Amino acid sequence: MRLSRSKKDAIAEMADSVGDLNRAQRSYRWEKMQLDDLHQQYAACTIRAERPGLVVYGDGSDRWDPDEIIREGARVRERQAIITIPDMRHMAVKVRIHESQVKRVRKGMPVEIKVDAEIDRPLVGEVEHVGVLPDSENRRFNPDQKVYKTSIKIAGIHDWIKPGMAAQARIIIRVLPDVVKIPVQSVFNQDDRTFCCVQVGARVEVRLIDVEDYNNRFAAIRSGLEEGETVFLSMPDKLDLSPLDRERPTSRKDDSKPVPIPES
Repeated sequence: MRLSRSKKDAIAEMADSVGDLNRAQRSYRWEKMQLDDLHQQYAACTIRAERPGLVVYGDGSDRWDPDEIIREGARVRERQAIITIPDMRHMAVKVRIHESQVKRVRKGMPVEIKVDAEIDRPLVGEVEHVGVLPDSENRRFNPDQKVYKTSIKIAGIHDWIKPGMAAQARIIIRVLPDVVKIPVQSVFNQDDRTFCCVQVGARVEVRLIDVEDYNNRFAAIRSGLEEGETVFLSMPDKLDLSPLDRERPTSRKDDSKPVPIPES
């Protein structure tokens, strides 16, 4: 009987020992897996460039989160841009175009570019891409203003251009040689009529005009004004608009309506 009890106790003790061994082996495999993962992460901390070039650090501008600025001790998230090596052979200018002008911009339009760092070295390029949706980052600060991101490809290779430089881009939408132009502030619209106020001696003359085209600064006048005439930048107080019912532009090339100018 004592022998039988000793055998049963030994079997129970053996089962406990096997259970402890299995638990220890499972714990070992789990910790070994974590250790291997840490080794892989440690090895991945060494970033090697795929090609020579200029290293540009990410700045978290895609989320406007100051905690994502790349600096020592900062946390990084999955798929976060830490560093990039831009291809210096293909540089572009990023601009934002207001909704009132974006419909006039097309891919392939020529562009005149001036980089602030080298203002005396003008560049040329062309419109590469026009955004189809408003810039969501800009709407954070001014929700009423809608602008569209546009990419302008710089022609040629220029070693002195660096990423992040400020530049001015002038998109050539249309060329109108030998036209009379006035500031857009001088063009007024009322009851589907486009007119301006002209200084004639000591009096103000209200005159209908025919606008050929315009940009954000000037309006090209097809008819209604002569070179050298003085126009008002704002409408005078108590202005008599009755002459508009009798006056017509001096000449019209077609029967199309005048180009509407946004109110200044």
